[in-house]
Amino acid sequence: MMNGLLEKNLKALSARYPELADKVARSNSNLYQAIPTTRGQFNLVYNGDNPPVLFYDPENIFTHVQSVLQGYRLDKARFAALFGLGLGYHLWVLHKVLGGKGFLENILVIEKDTECLRRALEVFDFSEVLRDERILLIVGAEEDSLFVHMEKIMEVITVPKIKAAEFVAWPASLKIAPQYYKQAKKSLADAADRWMVGRGNDPFDTLVAYEHFFKNCREYLSHPGINSLKGLFSRKPAIVVATGPSLNKNVHLLKSVQERAVILSADASLSILHKHGIRPHLAAVSERTPGIDKFFHNLPDHDQTVLATISFAHPSTLNAYRGLKVFMHRPYQFFDILGVNADCLVLGSHTASACFGIAAYMKCDPIILIGQDLAFGPSGLSHAEGCIFGEDQKFFGAGQSELEVPGNVSEKVRTNQQWYQFIKEYEKLIADYRGTVVNATEGGARIGGTRIMPLRAALDTFCPEAFNPRSVIKNRMKTEKSKISPMTIMNGVDSLIKDIGSCIDQAREGLNIVQPVLNSISKLESDEIPEALAGEIKAVMPHIMDNIDRIYYSDIVKRLNEFFMTEFMPLFAEWLIIDRRFQDPNWSRAYRIKAAEEIFLTIGQICISLRKILEDGKHYLNFPENKPKETG
Repeated sequence: MMNGLLEKNLKALSARYPELADKVARSNSNLYQAIPTTRGQFNLVYNGDNPPVLFYDPENIFTHVQSVLQGYRLDKARFAALFGLGLGYHLWVLHKVLGGKGFLENILVIEKDTECLRRALEVFDFSEVLRDERILLIVGAEEDSLFVHMEKIMEVITVPKIKAAEFVAWPASLKIAPQYYKQAKKSLADAADRWMVGRGNDPFDTLVAYEHFFKNCREYLSHPGINSLKGLFSRKPAIVVATGPSLNKNVHLLKSVQERAVILSADASLSILHKHGIRPHLAAVSERTPGIDKFFHNLPDHDQTVLATISFAHPSTLNAYRGLKVFMHRPYQFFDILGVNADCLVLGSHTASACFGIAAYMKCDPIILIGQDLAFGPSGLSHAEGCIFGEDQKFFGAGQSELEVPGNVSEKVRTNQQWYQFIKEYEKLIADYRGTVVNATEGGARIGGTRIMPLRAALDTFCPEAFNPRSVIKNRMKTEKSKISPMTIMNGVDSLIKDIGSCIDQAREGLNIVQPVLNSISKLESDEIPEALAGEIKAVMPHIMDNIDRIYYSDIVKRLNEFFMTEFMPLFAEWLIIDRRFQDPNWSRAYRIKAAEEIFLTIGQICISLRKILEDGKHYLNFPENKPKETG
């Protein structure tokens, strides 16, 4: 039976987290007990250990709570992650700080046990806290799903806040489930890394991709886009083939199902499939780097496989492939602005995940994975036998630390940081996919959200009948052509060039403000800033902050956010935490001026480089047939 306080709290919780509220309402064992104290408060006991774990000092609970919080630098934190809830006293204290004179903007509560939250809601009025959208909850999540939960909150928290964060671990919670909260912290860091990757690439690397796009425009506009394949194979099975070292164990089985499943190959897997007489229906290219063309040399039957390629692939890649092509883009604002976003698709950061994205886009279900080891093989090899660049690619993951993760067949397998990020990315893609994913990789690392099954059993179970996918794809390709005109892209380019100019002017104005003050600071001969200079520094700060705001909210930065963010975010994150680095407010402001100079220099330079690429791109769009005819 519920008490009135619990009902009130559950009503507030249900408004934002209805599924969690339902779980809390049904959770009522004796694992946790709230026991009254002589002071009218409640303590919490965890009965799952021997002896039981007591959460608070029974002599004075709030003095205990304050002493724990004083061990963290919460006065200048932008974001606090609470590992363990207890009865929520420390959450209640920190909630009072939100919106006050401090810096704290968001609080994330991570609690392993749903019943722990129930006990808190039974003894304390948290309705106001639960209604506050600045408070985020992850309660009762399975350990292997923590990453997916962290991904979902990254848009609220963002990387700069995480850099200015405090991670508050409640001692009793940490004692009860140390591995769980260790994994929670790691998952948050992994989600932050993925968030940055999702914002775009290094801007100067992105400029190369833009240049390739313009060089490829003529071919792109003469071929179908990926939109032509949308929903083509609803509820039909697909097999995604990567080049992990286990691929050689079972790849031969695919020969018998070429009519019963859509086979999608990473570009590097093509040569292995060909050696076994297998012609995949689609092959994907998702990298812009040169050298991809080597995957297609000396391969027969290009006409049997459609190449799904990113529009900014290296031109040599497109020249090397003689078969049918379908073009796609990553879902960046750049392609939206140029009017070609109908062919945008979530592809992930590696080619196998791009194949997965294409299969999901075609509504395939289930999707079967093979060769997706994302780990070293038992003998230490990185790739399958027959890979163009070899099976022991020392350069792959060079310089990265290795780690152990759960395996599909073995209890643990060795992987590296890059592969680990790919695992996390797959888990996010799978969480967003509305079908079944079978991992038939007979080795390698476990990918959360997949059903592990030997390939032969998966083919027998999910690929029972023929539907001739090759003919279906070719017939669709015959009837589809690009509907985009060069002038559509040209108009988008012109609008970007116009917006860039005002941002460059703002950066120059900012430099004119900061450089005289920095010259004065550089001439100091002691660690003390004179009163006159301190006054000058303080007076100039509002003008600097105004310039930074104008750049951050400028049309070009808003419209082309992914191009700027990987440069702007680290600079902005540093800007946010400067107050945590200095005790002296004068030196804190002085360092802010130096950081502002870096912002103005960086944004100004990448704007100038971007404008040059766009102006050159207009020349590539001036096809002979696109120019107006002379009249005489």
